[in-house]
Parts: sequence; C-alpha cells; structure tokens
Amino acid sequence: MRFHTAARSWASAAAAIAGLVAVLAIEPDVLHLIPTSYSVVGLLGTLVLASILGTIVVRALLAALFSGERAESMSGLRTVSAWAAYVLLGLFIISGVGINLSGFLLGSAVIGVVVGTAAQSSLSNLFAGAMLVAARPYRVGDWTYFRSALFGGTEYEGVVISVGALYTTLASDGQPLRIPNSVAMSAVVRTDDRPSRASIETRLLEGASIRDIERSVHDRLELGEGDRVLVRPAVLDNAGGGALGCRVEVQSRSRIDTDALLEALREVDRRARAAAAR
Repeated sequence: MRFHTAARSWASAAAAIAGLVAVLAIEPDVLHLIPTSYSVVGLLGTLVLASILGTIVVRALLAALFSGERAESMSGLRTVSAWAAYVLLGLFIISGVGINLSGFLLGSAVIGVVVGTAAQSSLSNLFAGAMLVAARPYRVGDWTYFRSALFGGTEYEGVVISVGALYTTLASDGQPLRIPNSVAMSAVVRTDDRPSRASIETRLLEGASIRDIERSVHDRLELGEGDRVLVRPAVLDNAGGGALGCRVEVQSRSRIDTDALLEALREVDRRARAAAAR
C-alpha cells in the first residue's frame, strides 16, 4: 500500500514538472500572440498557472520522500524542506518568465551571510538532523541512551518520539527531553528495545525454582507486556546449604521499585523455607 502511494506521488510530480516546463517554454510565444495591452494579464496568468503546477510538484515530492513510518519522525525536516522548495520554486518561475533577479540575488547573498553567521547553532542542528535522518542510528520507538562530553559525561535515556529538524525528542520519565541534533550526532548512542532496570545477585534455595522467581518478580512489580525477568544461574554455593547462586535482571521500559523487587525475592525465599520445613 505504501509503495503504491509513493508511486502515485512520483507520477503526479513527474506530470506536474512536465506541465510546468511546458508552460514556461511556450510563455514567450503566448505573449507575442496577445495584444501588447494585455501582456501584463498574460504574464500574470502564466505566473498563476506555473505556481499551481509548481505547488503540485512540491507537495507530490514531499509526499513521496516523507511517507510511511518516516512521516511522523521527520515532520520538522519536512517543514524545512517545504520552505526551501517553495523559495526555489518561486525563483525558478520568476526567472522562467524573464524577470531579472540579479540585484535581488546579490542583496539576498549578503543577507544570507549575516543570517547564517547569526544562526550558526541552528544551522548545525539542521544539517545534523539531515544526517541523522539519512544514517538512522535510532528510530522512533527505540529506547536510546545518549552519552556525550557536552553532557558532562551524564547519560540520558528514553524512548525516541520524534527526530525533528533541530531536536531529537525523548520521552524520559514521562517528560519530554529535547536533545539538539548536533549533540546527538556527536554523542555515543546505544539503543535497546527494553533497558535493564535492575540486576541483583541472590540465592535460589532448595525447593524454589527459576520460574518461581520470574513469576513473583513479574507480579510484584506489575510489569507490562514485553517486559522481561531474566534469571541467570551462576555458581553452586555449597556453604549456603547447596543454594544456587543466580543473577536476577529486570528489563522494562518503566522504572521499577527496587524495594518491591527485593520483597519479591524475599517472598520466594520464605516460600522455599516453608516448603522445606514441612
């Protein structure tokens, strides 16, 4: 379905481009055919028709390039691309109908240098955003860790909810966290579908099973769908009455209550001791 939608968008863009080129190509001949007193009307009509076709071109190209699952994550970049495309379209149409823009472009170049210098930080974020969209080190929905010297070595984590033109936005502890794209581009990035929230070493007493630990921890912490409790056997502790040492790791998208985890492990021990005492 997405393939057909993109194909239709490319076809619409190609047809509109062909129409736009044809309008601009025949515009001098059309103006020669109409009376001189109506030349301004003919020029305005050409500009209107070319603008309509150009708008169709821009919208079709944006729909083809920013479609499917990428649309939401790159909404900011799409907006910036649309602005740039409409500016270029206007310059192309005006030049195509024979209006001299040399003086305007010279002034725009000077203004562009001044604005570019003043907006250097924003521009670096914009170009970094384009690189992130192309390289895709993380995607919307990934649990991502960012560590950078610009953070003072602090690691930030959360679910990526958007990759915009200037910022990457995470949902971290229920709050939006916006990281500048230039910082995200230079940071050490690690992704995971479920982060490790706790890792505790414990002993599995006789009468208890790995399944008992998994069930008790899962119920006590009220873990969500897809969250995991991993119990990895380690060594047999002969001094502890033959208890099996193991490591319990909880992987969850939500932060967990450590006290509740410890209580779940104590409950497994109490059940095992009660079963052994019978």
